[in-house]
Amino acid sequence: MPDPEEPKLQGSPSRQPATPPLLFGARRLKVGVRMARRGGALVRMVVRVVLSAFLVAAVLATVLGALVIVVNGRLP
Repeated sequence: MPDPEEPKLQGSPSRQPATPPLLFGARRLKVGVRMARRGGALVRMVVRVVLSAFLVAAVLATVLGALVIVVNGRLP
């Protein structure tokens, strides 16, 4: 039996679409705008890959330099 004191969920009195209806179908961005956004994402990806590779190379060089110092007592 439902509890009479428990509040009941009530929806909107009328149906409401998630997005308003459009006259001529879905809005589409122009091809140039879409390509510009993709190009910006591509540039960001390339920059992040290059910076990540540089970071890995710097860490690797530090570790190998420390290993050379441990073995030889100094850098060549």
